[in-house]
Amino acid sequence: MIGDFKILEKQKLRINVLIGLGLTTIPILTSPDVNLGLELFKVAPFQRNFLSYQLLTIFFFTSYYYIIPNFYFNKKWLYLVLILIVGYLLVIKFPQFLISDFSVHKSNNLHLRPLRDGVSRSTRFGSINFILSRDSHLLHFIGIFFLSLYLRVNERLTEINNEKLLTEIAYLKSQINPHFLFNTLNSLFALALTKSDKTPQAILQLSDLMRYVITQNNQQFIALDKEVGYLKSFIDLQKLRLTKKTTLRTEFRGDFENQEINPLMLICIIENAFKYGSDVENNSEIEISLVLEDNILKLNVTNTIVKSTERIKNQSTSLGLKNTKKQLELFYANKYKLNVVSNMEYFKVNLEIELK
Repeated sequence: MIGDFKILEKQKLRINVLIGLGLTTIPILTSPDVNLGLELFKVAPFQRNFLSYQLLTIFFFTSYYYIIPNFYFNKKWLYLVLILIVGYLLVIKFPQFLISDFSVHKSNNLHLRPLRDGVSRSTRFGSINFILSRDSHLLHFIGIFFLSLYLRVNERLTEINNEKLLTEIAYLKSQINPHFLFNTLNSLFALALTKSDKTPQAILQLSDLMRYVITQNNQQFIALDKEVGYLKSFIDLQKLRLTKKTTLRTEFRGDFENQEINPLMLICIIENAFKYGSDVENNSEIEISLVLEDNILKLNVTNTIVKSTERIKNQSTSLGLKNTKKQLELFYANKYKLNVVSNMEYFKVNLEIELK
């Protein structure tokens, strides 16, 4: 879903370009004298009509980028109405003022005659017909305004939805970061209690990991090789507290340099494997495999469960997976497969993501 916003931006640009080209070419294609070729631009009525359409084009972009955001969205109705009236008068009157047509004046003089009993019925109907005619450009002007209004309002709704999604993502990651930090601090505390020589190294690794989390937390996408480096560092940090009771097998394979991924999305799955798959008293196994093949990223994590009672009481595992699923839906809707298998002996997660 989030990735679609880049596509929407390109679509918006294409739509605006097509509308601009359309308004520019309409007076040429619809002119009854189109067969004149370049001589058409020497005909005064066509010149006025062509100029009116260019002014309509300018009005469309002015309305889209300035009038609607500043007056319609801010509910400045009086200013909006005045601007529209001035804009329409400019579209219809400026070409007539700039480009004269003596034949039109002569034709008008031939039809001038005294009026009796005020304005004649034919004059009134003539005014209405002119307003509704193509030469008045009134319907074109109204249509252009409502088209720009529709496009702008639709874009505004998209922006609002985007902001809501980004807020939701920030909330999800804010839940992940303390969870990761607290678990790692517990590991450091255990090392400190045993006065392990690994403690200084673990603190430095934790510092690097937290720096990565802080700098990449607000990014929508990041280079996959950086995310893989973060995961490897996390695993190395967890190794410091593992004993011989825990067997750890890892595999990282593929060209990670030419792909991007949403950051901090896979860490919950790997973190849970260490949280519930390692113990100083019981034999356990953890297997982590991250493979990239043909733009498909496959993460397979399996761990034995050595803290079954605690796992039942603690719901952080389900919370972490819910956060991961939500991020997958936001960034990779219909482009991922997530399968979770759990029993009292082991916990297994298989995830496939089609990267962009």
